[in-house]
Amino acid sequence: MKFLKYLFFSLLIFFTSCDPPHDLIFINQGNSVAKVKIQIDTTLEYNEFSKFDELKSDTLVYNLKPSDTCVLFFGIGTWSEKEIKKIANLINKLEIENADFKETYKTKARIEQTLLEKREDKTGWKTKIIFEIK
Repeated sequence: MKFLKYLFFSLLIFFTSCDPPHDLIFINQGNSVAKVKIQIDTTLEYNEFSKFDELKSDTLVYNLKPSDTCVLFFGIGTWSEKEIKKIANLINKLEIENADFKETYKTKARIEQTLLEKREDKTGWKTKIIFEIK
């Protein structure tokens, strides 16, 4: 009984005291190389994308081999609608392509809508936005 109390309080403390990381994830599940291109708005004074080493001028480009994953870490917390709107406003264009298709999101409203649709909610925390490229 003492063990169960200890386990219960340990789990309670774990789930109430930690903030999970929130990520933007691209998973290449296809058979060809996938290219993810994020064009950011460089006119803004602060842009969370500027912390990524891969940033060239105003664009982040990731080439993902089949079965590769790219994870962009945006600190701790959850992807609330406010957080998603903030990130969407930093992006001018999002392109995802492979040998079979090319998807381009050009407006901030469409980018925000897509990020909201891709937001994952498995544990009650919306901590991941996942793009599965097939």
